[in-house]
Parts: sequence; structure tokens; C-alpha cells
Amino acid sequence: MRQSHILKEKLGLKLHVAPGQIKLLGKTYSCIRIRTEDTSYLKTFIEEFRKLGIRFMSNRHVEPYEAFIQFKRYTDFEIMEPGIYRDRENPKRYFVTIPGNIEYDDFEEVIREVKNNCDFHMFDASLIYLNCGARFIEMVSVYSEHCEEERLAEMKKLLEEKKMNLQSV
Repeated sequence: MRQSHILKEKLGLKLHVAPGQIKLLGKTYSCIRIRTEDTSYLKTFIEEFRKLGIRFMSNRHVEPYEAFIQFKRYTDFEIMEPGIYRDRENPKRYFVTIPGNIEYDDFEEVIREVKNNCDFHMFDASLIYLNCGARFIEMVSVYSEHCEEERLAEMKKLLEEKKMNLQSV
């Protein structure tokens, strides 16, 4: 991942690289997923990876099969304000920290309240739990094509209040 970030910066590329694994026909292979809108520089990117010792399999025909593909997601956060972040690679994706674990029903209630009180009702939200070794960080991930960024602070406040109300019961 470090090398792909260095190559992206060095070559001025706009792409997202994620490491993963493919379980294919009983064997597990390491892989990378490259997501980009402009494929014209993929040849250069692959050549640079080969210089680092990464091998690529050639395209080949195989019979239909079932495979399991798993990717790790890395996000470079841009701090918007304390506890509220934007994904640098996908500026339509936001993250809001919450104070500890919250039950899914309470999370859904807050999301419904935010959706019902804003002009754009279509966004996707999910709970995220980051394992930071000695502690966990809980967050809400929000993806929206038309995010009203001021609503993120409102969502954070509602989630914090919901958590405080649950602790006092």
C-alpha cells in the first residue's frame, strides 16, 4: 500500500488501489484491485509494480467457477472538524466519530431523523468499528451524492445524545 501511494504521487495518477485475496478453485492468491476512470496509465503503473517484484498473472480462459474475493479498504481522512472527516479519494464519503458502541436500532433511529429533516433524503450510512490495538473507535460512514455537510455535525450530536440517554437509563 505504501508503494502504491508513492507511485500514485510520483506519477500523478488518480486511482484507488486495494489489496485483497481471491480464493479460486481451492487456492488462495494475493491480488490488488485497481479502480480508476482513466486506464491509459495502467501499463506504466503495472511496470512500476513489476520493478518492485510484484508478479501479475496473464489473462486466461477458465471454466465457470465460484470464487470468494475479499479486499481491504484504506481511507485517507481529511479532517473537516473534530470528529468529522471526509475521504480524500472519495469526497462523497464522510465519517463521524461516535462515543462508543451504539445499538443498531438507535443508529437507524438517528439516521431516519436526519433523513426526514434534510432536503436530500438519499444517502447511505453504516456503522464502522476500527480496531486500534488497545482501543476501538466507532464511527458512522455516510455516502451521499449531495451531502449537506452541516448535517454531519447534527448527526454527530444526535448520536452522542442517544448514547448519553442510553447510559443514564
